[in-house]
Amino acid sequence: MPSDVEVEGLTPAEVREARRRAGRDLTALEWAILAVQWSEHCAYKHSKALLRTLPKEGAAVLAGPGASAGVLDLGEGWACAAKIESHNHPSAVEPLQGAATGLGGIMRDVLAMGARPAAFLDALRFGPPDDSRSAFLARGIVAGVGHYGNCVGVPTVGGDVYYHPSYQRNPLVNAMCVGFLRHGEMRSAAASGEGSVFLLLGASTGRDGIGGAAFASVELQADAAQDRPRVQVGDPFFGKLLIEATLEILRDLDVIAIQDLGAGGLAGAAIEMCAQGGVGAEIELADVVLRSQDLRPHEILLSESQERMLLCLRPEDAQPAREVARRYGIEAAVVGLITRRATMRFLYKGECLSELPTAIYADAPEAELPEGHWPVEAAGDPGACAVRRDDLPALLHLPDLCDRMPIYATFDQDVGLRTVVRPGLDAAVLRAAPGAPGVAVSTDQNPRLCQISPRLGAEHAVAESVRNVLARGARPIGLTNCLNLQSPEQPLGAAALRAVVAGIGHAARELGIPVTGGNVSLYNEADGVAIVPTPVIGMIGAVPDPEGAIGVLAPEAGLSLLLLGDFAENLAGSVYAEFKGLRVAAPPPPDYAGLRRLGTFVTTAEVVEALALLHDVADGGLLVALAEIALTTGLGLDLQLPQGDAAALFGEPSAQFIAVARDADVVASRAAALGIACLPIGRTTSDGQFALRAPQGDLAYSLGELQRAWRREA
Repeated sequence: MPSDVEVEGLTPAEVREARRRAGRDLTALEWAILAVQWSEHCAYKHSKALLRTLPKEGAAVLAGPGASAGVLDLGEGWACAAKIESHNHPSAVEPLQGAATGLGGIMRDVLAMGARPAAFLDALRFGPPDDSRSAFLARGIVAGVGHYGNCVGVPTVGGDVYYHPSYQRNPLVNAMCVGFLRHGEMRSAAASGEGSVFLLLGASTGRDGIGGAAFASVELQADAAQDRPRVQVGDPFFGKLLIEATLEILRDLDVIAIQDLGAGGLAGAAIEMCAQGGVGAEIELADVVLRSQDLRPHEILLSESQERMLLCLRPEDAQPAREVARRYGIEAAVVGLITRRATMRFLYKGECLSELPTAIYADAPEAELPEGHWPVEAAGDPGACAVRRDDLPALLHLPDLCDRMPIYATFDQDVGLRTVVRPGLDAAVLRAAPGAPGVAVSTDQNPRLCQISPRLGAEHAVAESVRNVLARGARPIGLTNCLNLQSPEQPLGAAALRAVVAGIGHAARELGIPVTGGNVSLYNEADGVAIVPTPVIGMIGAVPDPEGAIGVLAPEAGLSLLLLGDFAENLAGSVYAEFKGLRVAAPPPPDYAGLRRLGTFVTTAEVVEALALLHDVADGGLLVALAEIALTTGLGLDLQLPQGDAAALFGEPSAQFIAVARDADVVASRAAALGIACLPIGRTTSDGQFALRAPQGDLAYSLGELQRAWRREA
């Protein structure tokens, strides 16, 4: 190969380093594999050093970063596997299939841990809803989420949606999957055993998705149509068959290792499995079951066709595994074997096309980040203005605060019979099995706060996701994150990457929550416009008794309303300040001490029994949170507050909850014992009215008026 070779996706320095490691020029196939394996999407070369700083240890952690998905102990021999990943670029090019295959890919990561996929959550970010292109992408993405989840038989139980101009050409689709398993069922991706075989299980291999990993590692181009062949095509019905066949094989046979085929296809899965096990392999590409018989060797190797798993088995277990697959109508073929020498050999009809040490592919050189500084607005009071009656309906009408049911209604939320609390307020709750423990799960992140300060925004994303699971009486035991950012090769992008990792790490350490893994999605920019930093947090909380979680039984009229936590001191970082055109100001850091106290409070058995509902105060502040309770339960609220200024009503404190209590005395006494401010603020009613009395003036609305604004009918 000529000395001045240029490889798409590799820098000149990386090309020189590859030659140095190999001691020779590489073949065309080897350059193609390396371009994928050393891509940002696969190698995390700009973020790896930073991610090592995140806290990973915790009492509940059974598997952490480096595994296909994090696994957390729930007690009673049960565990939860969870991970979140992005599928942003594919969704910008082909929204339905991009979103659908995002769900399929993260589902297979959970399956690769030996867990049965039990639920999806989706964090979606779109451009302004009144923009035609953004509306088109949003419709396609929501349809893709519903198409795959509904057809594969895994419920979509939560997520979050935000709108911002920076997502207009570059929408974000972050898919989280949660699955359940028994402790002894957990699997690894580390291949081992000389003479063990690789079994390729699942759909036949086609041309779709070739170059997908490299495509995800560059800025979106103006002509998106040229990238459509790089978008994978999913088959959720086949995905359901793959789940059942894989779980049966894992149950009945001694599977040494398992990995899904995602980025880099067969090459990526085989290299990762061999690298984890410190072994090598010979892969015969002619043995791969093909959808199109004219596929060339590099296309077979790098295809990212969906619904495929790679298993490492003893030779005598290969045929029984194929028989299981055949009963489900699934193809399975032995495509290689493990060798003692840690070298990857790729063959086609016996001819060796590539032979390089496994480590060359698996250990990409780390890239240095340029120096940079994110311009953060100083913290402080942005000012205030008089509260107007039409402020609350106007806030409820905003795209970021309005009713999400039109989106949730397109998703099956109950298939599988594990959903105990459906999406709506705060976290969803799932049971692992009847009578077994379960989890509360949520995703969260606020683009407005991250634009003001990426570090503070990341800290508040962790804090709010914690509040969401606490609202169900769950104990946070682990988080998974998806860092959606712009190019790390530019100073602003590098600064944002450093800031969000530092923010997540600080918040996780303050709250004692380990990071079990996740995903980094960089180069999210199009036409020179970068997205705002978007570090999405997926939170997992343990629920010993899912049937007794807070919010399982609907509240009724005549219950006490209590405010837990202190009032906001100002409007810094709030929706209200932005809505009113006040000065942008960074919010204070989260109140970690307050959150720790609240965590102890809401996970106490007598408090859980005393509460009918608990809802955190977040976007829009206290008055919006109260309105959300009224609108989701259909109950009126009769309220009285000692403060009715804009900061008290619309500020966004980081450690404040509204409790709907069946036994207010238990709640108040326990709060006092823990030093938590607890203020009676009213009662639930059946009169269909939302009425507030405060020193600065009274406010009154019918639920119908607020509902019309919330549903954007007004």
